[in-house]
Amino acid sequence: MAKMVQVDYEAGSSRLWNGEGAFGTTMIYGAKGDDSFPAQCDYEIELMLESRPKQVRAYRESRIKSGQRPARLASDQLHDELFVVVGPEMTPLSVAETLEHLAARIRREGLCIGKDTDGDYVTETLDGEWKR
Repeated sequence: MAKMVQVDYEAGSSRLWNGEGAFGTTMIYGAKGDDSFPAQCDYEIELMLESRPKQVRAYRESRIKSGQRPARLASDQLHDELFVVVGPEMTPLSVAETLEHLAARIRREGLCIGKDTDGDYVTETLDGEWKR
């Protein structure tokens, strides 16, 4: 069962993070470590729903920290891979610059890893510290 989530409509200028979804066919890059590959594929992103909230890193890690085991991820789900979905109007330069800005933000602020078992959003810093 999918759960509705609240969206911060003041978060930015993109229609995506203002609560709208997106779907279509575009290029993606799959990456793990120093290995990556491009592929053309269909995508569907729905920002207003979270159908499997127990799969996010924050929830899984908070269960481990409390001595419980997280649910097993299926083999056809993301584990330690990264997918970058590239909008068809992005140029190689805009993709590279956007990824550099994102990497700098993650290095500076940490990575938002989802909601923990208490329902709080968690950001994990590069040194492993959690900020709520």
